Amino acid sequence: IVDMPLNSIPSTVDVTALEVKQKVAAEQVTVDVGFWGGAIPGNLADLEPLWDAGVYGFKCFLAYSGLDEYPPLDREQMIEAMRVIAGFGGLLIVHAEDGPTLDAQDPPAGPRYDDFLYSRPPVAESRAVAQVIDGARQTGCRVHILHLSDAGSLPLVAAAKAEGLPVTAETCPHYLSLFSEEILDGS
Repeated sequence: IVDMPLNSIPSTVDVTALEVKQKVAAEQVTVDVGFWGGAIPGNLADLEPLWDAGVYGFKCFLAYSGLDEYPPLDREQMIEAMRVIAGFGGLLIVHAEDGPTLDAQDPPAGPRYDDFLYSRPPVAESRAVAQVIDGARQTGCRVHILHLSDAGSLPLVAAAKAEGLPVTAETCPHYLSLFSEEILDGS
C-alpha cells in the first residue's frame, strides 16, 4: 500500500505527519506500506527531511486539490520545489492542471458530466504539462505527470523524453475506456 500525502489525515507535508502515519501503519497493517510526501507552499525546508525519513517522493497540485490544507503550488513555487528535490535526487509527481486556467472557467452548471468536462478544458492540462516540462528542463528534477487525460499533451511528453529530460507520465485505465455519453448525470 502506498499512501498519497493528502488521502489521509494528517497530510504528509512534514516529518511529524509522516511519523504519525508510519506508527499507525506499523501497528495495524501487515503488508508493506510506503508514503509519498507533499510539496505545498511553505514547506520547502521539510522536503529533504521527509526524503531522509523515507518518502518515495513528493506530490504537488498545480490547481486546487479539493483540500484547503493541501494547497497548490504556483509555477514559481513548483520550480523552487523542483530545485530542492533535484538537489537530493528525489522525484516530484504532479497533478498537472493549470489553476489559473481552471479558475477562469465557469463551474459546472449542473450534474451533467459533459458540463463537468467543459469546466476542465484540455488546455488546462497542456499548459500545466508544459510548465512541468519547463521546470524539469530548468532544474534537472525527475518528474512524473499523474493521470494524464489530454491526448494532446502526449506530444509534449514525447518531445521532453526525446530531449532527454527526466519526465514520465501515466494515465488511468478508465480514461481510456469511458466515454462521456456513457456517464450518467450526477455520477
